[in-house]
Amino acid sequence: MWTVKEAWKKNLDKAWLVGLVVIDEISKILARQSGNFVTNGGVGWGIGLGGMGLWLVLGVVVVGLIKFADKWWEKLLLAGGIANLIDRLGNGAVTDFINLRGLWINLADIMISVAVVGAIISYINENKNSLRK
Repeated sequence: MWTVKEAWKKNLDKAWLVGLVVIDEISKILARQSGNFVTNGGVGWGIGLGGMGLWLVLGVVVVGLIKFADKWWEKLLLAGGIANLIDRLGNGAVTDFINLRGLWINLADIMISVAVVGAIISYINENKNSLRK
C-alpha cells in the first residue's frame, strides 16, 4: 500500500515525464509550421542510420522501462526517447529544428544527451572506490 507521499511523488514523476514530452511535441509542431526544420530518419543528432523496426522494438523497451525509472536522468532519457518515438511513429522521422552549425537536433535529443551525462556522473559517483583501484 502506498502512502499519500509516495502516491504524490509517483504522480508528480509521471506528470514531469508527460510534461517534457508535451513540450518537445509542441516545439516540433511549431518548427514544422515555421518551415525551419529538417527530418531525420536516422539515430539522433542528425546521424543517418535507418530502420523503423529497430525503433519500434526500442520503443517497446523504453515504455517498459518507465515502470522502473527512479533517477532523474532515467526519467529524462525516457522523456526524450518517448518524444522522438512519437515523432517517428507519427511522421516516419524525427523533426529536428535546432541547427548547431549543420548538426540538427531537437529538445528530445538534448534531454537524451543530458541524461547520458547524468548516467555517467551517477555511475562514477556510485563506483568511486572501485574506479580508484
